[in-house]
Amino acid sequence: MGWIARSQLASAVSNAGGMGIIKTSSGKLDVLKEEIKMMKSFTDKPF
Repeated sequence: MGWIARSQLASAVSNAGGMGIIKTSSGKLDVLKEEIKMMKSFTDKPF
């Protein structure tokens, strides 16, 4: 699920009451920072 575990899916899960998780295994810090930034714009729920 690594290719789909991005901010769009994770925020939908969080908004539905689950724990949205974004992929962090790419090892690319700038990509992870961008995913977190997008996640924060999509939801105010925990992730």
